Amino acid sequence: MRQTVEVNRRIVCPICQNDRFEFIKTYQCFSLFFIPIPFLSWDKRYFAVCKNCGTTLQFRNGFNSDYIIAGAPRRREETKVRCRFCGSLISESNSYCPECGNKQ
Repeated sequence: MRQTVEVNRRIVCPICQNDRFEFIKTYQCFSLFFIPIPFLSWDKRYFAVCKNCGTTLQFRNGFNSDYIIAGAPRRREETKVRCRFCGSLISESNSYCPECGNKQ
């Protein structure tokens, strides 16, 4: 099972230096006729996912223990647009088209 948890601990992301995280607790639990019984649980794991870059931190024993980086940050896809003059695909951040040299 996966459960989002409120935690009163301030953590700074080692990648982007942001302090906004989503705290997640995962565990396996016994179920009786498809009804989960959470007090009979095992394999508890604690994670924090940075809301800015997506870096995943895994805690060793609960949210108050030390952590390791368990997942790399998401790569942001650079958006491409077409040049108004020649029609070639260029990065949205480019001011000039590398093909025809016209200003966008």
